[in-house]
Amino acid sequence: MNIVMNRKIVTFLNEYAEIPDPQYAIMLRGAWGCGKTFFIRQWMEQLKNNKDADKLKWQPIYVSLYGLTSTLQITEQINKEMSPWLYSKGMKLAKNILKVASKVALKYDIDGDGKDEGSVTCNLDSILLLKEDNSEIQGNKILIFDDLERCGVKLETLLGYINYFSEHCKCKVIIIGDENKISEKEDEKSNLKFKDFKEKTIGRTFEIRVNIKETLDFFISEISANNRNLLSENKELVINIFHASKFNNLRVLRQCLNDYHRICLLYTSPS
Repeated sequence: MNIVMNRKIVTFLNEYAEIPDPQYAIMLRGAWGCGKTFFIRQWMEQLKNNKDADKLKWQPIYVSLYGLTSTLQITEQINKEMSPWLYSKGMKLAKNILKVASKVALKYDIDGDGKDEGSVTCNLDSILLLKEDNSEIQGNKILIFDDLERCGVKLETLLGYINYFSEHCKCKVIIIGDENKISEKEDEKSNLKFKDFKEKTIGRTFEIRVNIKETLDFFISEISANNRNLLSENKELVINIFHASKFNNLRVLRQCLNDYHRICLLYTSPS
């Protein structure tokens, strides 16, 4: 049931990503450790399969808000996410995008001497670059804000910041967090409550359910072959133990598998 449910969410996200200007955000909610971040990263990987080296295409921008205490820090994280793919297509394309975007988004220094990418320096203004339509960049502008409840920015300020991308930048905005914990962060004096923000900005809300079978396969694949085989042969046992624990936390499961792997290495390595 959980597998089917999560796949339906993927289908909806794929459709949402293609809407030119949705003017609303999507929320993925669920308790800590249920697999929200794992789920969204798997979805992002599906979208990143762009093999056309001659075109610059928007890639999903993922930002964890965990521990950030100002909107400036959030913008800096967006800049860091954008910089690698902005230059990943080579100097010629980088020059083109910088020339086109410089008036609205970038300060740049291009000396035209034909040297490698190291000769390009710039300070990205990601908000302006996301706001302006740019013919040099194709595809969909997708912004993913994870760990909403763990952000140190005042909730009212944070929600207004996120809403700007949805309302003014034609961005597809995906918000991830534990809705119960978010409500606990509200300030009684705030003009903007999460309930109001949700009614105004969030068009659909989905709950991520623990998907133990598919996630376990991925976790086992991360382990070296010697120990991976034994785990693969005993997947049903691992799943039964997981359900019996009634903890339903995939992060703890991953830690346990890594601990098992380290113990095996300790006892099988040459003395």
